[in-house]
Amino acid sequence: MLSQDLDDASLYPQSQGSCHASLKSPIQALPAETLAGIFEAYIDQYRRAPWSILEHFRQRVRGIETLCLVCRTWREVAMRHAALWSNLAVPLVHAGSMAPADDPGMVLEEDAVGIRTWLGRIGATPWSLTLCRTRSSGVATTGSSEPASVVPVRDLLALDGAHLNPLDNVRFLNATFTTEGHLGDVGGLGLEGLTLPNVRGLFMGLDVPAMNREPTSLALPILPSLRQAMLMTWKLATVPHDFPWTKLTHVFLLRMITICSKDVAAILRYCAHNLQRATFSTVTANSWENIQPPFDNPSRNVDGDGLCELASLTHLTIGGVWVPEYATDMSFPNLTVLRILDRRDRGATFPFFNSDTLWQFRNVRKLSLTGEYAGLFARTLEDIEPDDGFPFLTDLYLDGNVYSVVDLASTLVFDMDEPRFPHLENLRVHCEIGELEDYRAGGWDASNDGGGVKPEERLAELVASRTGENASPDVEGGCKALKGLTVRVTPPREVGWVPAGCWQKPSATPEKKCDDVAERVKRSLEAYEEELSVEIVRGKAPSHAEFFAVDLDGWDPLFEEAFAGVPFL
Repeated sequence: MLSQDLDDASLYPQSQGSCHASLKSPIQALPAETLAGIFEAYIDQYRRAPWSILEHFRQRVRGIETLCLVCRTWREVAMRHAALWSNLAVPLVHAGSMAPADDPGMVLEEDAVGIRTWLGRIGATPWSLTLCRTRSSGVATTGSSEPASVVPVRDLLALDGAHLNPLDNVRFLNATFTTEGHLGDVGGLGLEGLTLPNVRGLFMGLDVPAMNREPTSLALPILPSLRQAMLMTWKLATVPHDFPWTKLTHVFLLRMITICSKDVAAILRYCAHNLQRATFSTVTANSWENIQPPFDNPSRNVDGDGLCELASLTHLTIGGVWVPEYATDMSFPNLTVLRILDRRDRGATFPFFNSDTLWQFRNVRKLSLTGEYAGLFARTLEDIEPDDGFPFLTDLYLDGNVYSVVDLASTLVFDMDEPRFPHLENLRVHCEIGELEDYRAGGWDASNDGGGVKPEERLAELVASRTGENASPDVEGGCKALKGLTVRVTPPREVGWVPAGCWQKPSATPEKKCDDVAERVKRSLEAYEEELSVEIVRGKAPSHAEFFAVDLDGWDPLFEEAFAGVPFL
């Protein structure tokens, strides 16, 4: 392992002299900045390798050790280059009966040696800390099954008595746990009671397969400067009452089963002053009766008094069931991006927008609906008055089966008497042709159309009404020119699967129906290819993880790396 002995010239044995000599001339000819870039790329390969987090840490340390052992020039560049030392991963282990009940975060002594050296090299450089425990970590033992020597992570990182506390310079805290044990074993990071004064980003991911456990409060360090927080899959965990909700600018709660619409509304009120981006996934209509809310702050009135204005909120994503009644006293004057993911039965009504709540989203520019909400919105769009329904909307994405393209296109055809969406520039429509029912209900069956208008013809009418001479750059009395139209055609769920008795001909499989739809749409819009971008997409709507990954725009780049590294999405 890397140690303080790296400063000792005795580490360079004469037997390696010939190898080092062959490299010395070209090495010394390179500028230090170039060498530093090469070192970064070399160490980065360990991050991308498909190893466990424990092996990632050990290999990364060995990689830097290798660089330092080549020659004095390389060692000096590596030691001075802060980027090589800016991300420390600390592998935690289950220490069994050796760990105090209130301090579950333990590190093997053999890993602690390298960590101490790492901390000594960080100095005053801003850095990120990753705490990780996986199922493969197991209980700390030696090769002979004897208990291994372990160190509490709290003592290891705090460096009691040190002139400079490295925890003062941590900017990003990442904790990823995968466990089959009791939730209490991983609810704490081993840093409880410590203050990390400059942490601005917090990422926590936990995979707990069993659901029959009582909720456990997350034991977090004190984070007075926290601004961005992402909590993922903490299905049975609650956030402590002193969590700095009021200071957050970015909130991302993914797959938290204990959260409900009322909780979301309360969190929005907590964060009202500073919140800029918010994402809530797996939102339920009501909390479980035996589960406490995911947060608790008795010093604030979660019900709110009067109108609550979230003036800074620009991006909002809701994944799950939204009950508008909980947010009727809120306003979002600067909300520009609204994204909703939900799956409901076809007979359901569209609950998100009604006469009491629609005014809240008047200034939305980009609306993205995925799942059954897309179809519900498409079917109820005509019931929304043009002046009330998103008058400034520029982008409309319906990534769910809209069922009737004819009805949707008819509603979106620009009419001077009822100018709906006059600023619309980009439209995405999803057509699912997985079953004959979808094919016929959508009006795509040419042999059984009853003489009505074909879907592709209605799409062409929609484009014609919003392009060419009908478009007006000044918008007054007219509409902006449509710039992009995307039609997503979903293939059947199982290629070649034909429901008994559904198809008129054995060869008329769902796959061929999809080909037919795509070709017809393409032909109908060929005349407008010079005026707007037309794209026919074959494939399913975005998955759960893909839908929420889009929300990482505008976050600290370290969140994207942490999000991509979670194995249980």
